[in-house]
Parts: sequence; structure tokens; C-alpha cells
Amino acid sequence: MIKKKNSKQTTTLAKPGIFVALFTLISRILGFIRDMLFAKYFGASATMEAFLVAFRVPNFIRRLFVEGAITQALTPSFVHLQDKPKRQNLILRQLISYIGGFTLLLSVLGMIFSSLWVLLFAPGFYDDPMRLNLAKNLLAIMFPYIFLMSLTAVFAALLNSLQRFNLPALTPVILNVCMISFICFSSKFSIPIYAVAMSVLIAGILQCCFHIYALWRLGFHLTPVIKWPIKTVKRILKRILPAIFGASIIQISLLIETVFASFLTTGSLSWLYYPDRLNQFPLGIFGLTLSTIILPSLSKYKRQATHFNHTLNWAIKWVFLLSVPATFAMCVLSSAILITLFHYGAFSLFDVMQSQRALIAFSIGLSAFVLIKVFISALYAYGITKPVVKIGALCLLFNIISNLILVYFLKAYSLGYLALAISTTLTAILNAAGLYLLLHRKYHFHVNKQLVTFILRILLASIVMAVILYVCKGDISDWLKLSFFKRISWLAGLVILGLISYGALLWLLRVKQQDMALHKNDTI
Repeated sequence: MIKKKNSKQTTTLAKPGIFVALFTLISRILGFIRDMLFAKYFGASATMEAFLVAFRVPNFIRRLFVEGAITQALTPSFVHLQDKPKRQNLILRQLISYIGGFTLLLSVLGMIFSSLWVLLFAPGFYDDPMRLNLAKNLLAIMFPYIFLMSLTAVFAALLNSLQRFNLPALTPVILNVCMISFICFSSKFSIPIYAVAMSVLIAGILQCCFHIYALWRLGFHLTPVIKWPIKTVKRILKRILPAIFGASIIQISLLIETVFASFLTTGSLSWLYYPDRLNQFPLGIFGLTLSTIILPSLSKYKRQATHFNHTLNWAIKWVFLLSVPATFAMCVLSSAILITLFHYGAFSLFDVMQSQRALIAFSIGLSAFVLIKVFISALYAYGITKPVVKIGALCLLFNIISNLILVYFLKAYSLGYLALAISTTLTAILNAAGLYLLLHRKYHFHVNKQLVTFILRILLASIVMAVILYVCKGDISDWLKLSFFKRISWLAGLVILGLISYGALLWLLRVKQQDMALHKNDTI
């Protein structure tokens, strides 16, 4: 009886997890192709930096809404209303009215005052009229994306609560396909970078329309209801603002990073952008997948402490199983990855070496980045937001202070941008630790002994794997001599070697499939 129950529970989360991870993987691969094209056509130029600043605003909202707070804050509420479909639909329609109305107004004001937004996120552009004017125009084109993605986030939360994870996970794919298509045809435009900005807006329209169609097929009515919000909607709206802040500390840290980088030497924004994109690859696959699939389960069983603790321990196991070897691999192969993906056209070897340092700094914090998403899901399952905000505020204060201190010391060595990457990683570690302590003290959550020994075995296997990769990766001069396809082949071979060696080491260290089973210690 116990084995059957455990198997069923594991399968319930495993199946959607596979599909979410697969779609996220496809999206990240397309994102790499997109960034390779960026590096080839625009490099680390002033034009690219103007676009990065302008794109930071809608991209920040996308990560915030679809991958973060809005979806996480709304999903538990929709889960509790599954037995009341009419009321669920009414709440959906009121949320469309209030969230959509607010972000529509925000988008219109953003288009009108786009120059102020640029100066807010990159005040260093004030003394560079060319970059400021270009970034302002690009942002005006892309700002409506915020309105479209806010609606998409509400729709995604409802679909996730129904355990229909596929379409929300597929959403970033649409963005990357649109951007890749327009980059390839950007030469047809008098100012090529404007084509990329237009692709973002078109992607937002498509993403929103696909979600509308999916909910319409499920029988939901999506006509806005413009009247005084019912009690449940009031409660949800009150949670959203602190939820946004609490779940987006790292994203806000990256925005603060942009502000500081705008004062540094030209190229600093690009040297941070490309490593951050690489770090987002495993973060998106591991963090987004785990936080998405466990949230409905945690919301449903939040009053069953044993089930809740086992589910969270299970998620943490997967965090370390996947993120720790990814950290070691990205550190060891950092130069090889950057050369393979970006060292073409306008992206020079100097840009590669500068970006490599930032990639290593970001990679060290990967486990913390993923844990934040998992812990936030657990806290939002309980409906807790205010303590998360307090922790977030302290982390942001720490981020600003550490930025100032580290930039002061490293700027003299032309490494001011690296100081920002280090500060972001330290902020993530502090944030993850604070969220864990909150769960531990308020809800008596604790990691079990099996998890501690499991992490130690994962760490040992990852270290040995990293040594093997270091011996086999060769010298940087060898990579520079290779063509694109030979670089891809060599890098793919190293990735396969890393996976095989890591799997073999786990087997030798007796990490078995049963160790990853959900609720294997449950009793009936």
C-alpha cells in the first residue's frame, strides 16, 4: 500500500515536471541562439547596451509576472477555488480588470515618459545623448509588453492551478522565436535594433492570445468585470504588491546592477548580460520547473505538516542534485562556453575574458538562486508575504552597500562590473538563508538527516566531475582555432562526458533512484 501511494505521488509531480523542464530547455536553447545572434551582429557596442537597458524593463516584468510573484501569488488562491468554478471565473474576470487596467495605464505612461525610465535604470546614460535617445525610443516600442504579460501571468496562474503547466512553460519559446526571426531580418531596417524591439511587442500579443484561447477552450469567460472587488479579490490584490517585491529580490538586484554598470566603462553591461543569460539557463530549467510544479501541491496540503515537509525536502534534493554539478561545470567550462556561443563577429576575445569572470561569479550562486524560488513557493502556499518583504528589503540594502564597497575596490583593476556580479551572488545566498530561517522558525520546517548526507555525496561527485572536465577541456588557444561546428561538437562532448562521469560517481556513492522518491518515509 505504501509503495503504491508513494509511486503515485511521485508520478503526479514527475510527469508535469518533465514537460515543464523540456519546454523550458527548448526556450533556453532558443535564448542561446538569440544571444549568439546578438553577439554576432551587435557585440558589446553602444547600440547593444542601449537595447539591453531598454529591454531590461519589459524583461524584468516578464520574469516578475510569469516566472515569479504574480503567478506564485495567484496560483494558491485558484487552487482553493477549484470546487467553485463560477466564483473562480468571477475572480479571474475581476483580476483581469484591475491588474490589466493598472498595467495598461503603466504602459501608456511608460511610453510617454520612456526617457525617465531609461535614466532611472541607467542614469549613466545622461552624459551620452546617443545611447539615451536610442534606449528611450526602443523602450517606447516595448513598453506595452508589460500590459500583455500581466494578463498572461493571471491566465498562467489559473492554468497552473489546474495542473496544466505546458502552455505557461511554452510562453518564453514564443518570445525567443519572434526575436530570432526579427534579428535575422534586422538588416532590412534602417536602424536594425528597432526590428528587435518590435519583435518583443509582437511576441507579447501572441503569448497573451494563446492563453486566452486555452482558457476559452476550458469554458472560462474572460470579459472584464469592472465593479467594486469582492472580498477574495481584495485579499489577493493586497498580497500581490508585497509578493512582487518578495519574489523578485534577485531581479531587483540585477536592475540595481544595471544602474551601477551604466556608470562603468562601455561594455560592462554586455559583460554582465551574457553571463547572466547563461546562468538563467539552468536557473530557468531547475528553479522554474520545481517552483511551478510544487506550488499547487504545497497549497493543497499546507495544513498537513508531514506531507508539506517531505515535499519541500524532495524539492531541495532536486535543487542540489541538478544545480551543484551545473555550478562546477559552468565554472570549469566558462571560457569554452563563451567562445563557442558568442566569440563571433563583434564579440571580441577581450569581451570573452571579461564575461568569463562574471559567469563564474554568477554560477557560484546558482543553488541559492534556485532555492529562493522553491522557498518562495512554500511561503506563498501559506499566503505569507510580509515577512518575505522584510527579508527582501534587508537583502536589497545589503546589495546596494556591497555594490558600493566592491566597486570601489575592484574598479581600480577595471573589474567594476565583476563587483556587481559578486554582489548579486552574495545577495542571493543571504536571501535564500533568510527564507529558510523564516520557514524553520515560523513553520518548523527542517531538512532531514538524509538530505544532509545526500548533499555531501552530491558535492563530492561534482568535484570529481569538475576535475575530469578540467583535464579534458584543453587550453583556450585550442578553442580559438576551431570552427563553429567543431566548437559545438567539442563542447557537446564535454557535456556528455560530464553527465556520464557525474552519473557514474553518483552510482559509486550509492545515490539511488529511491533517494529521490517523494514521501518515501510517509506512513499510513
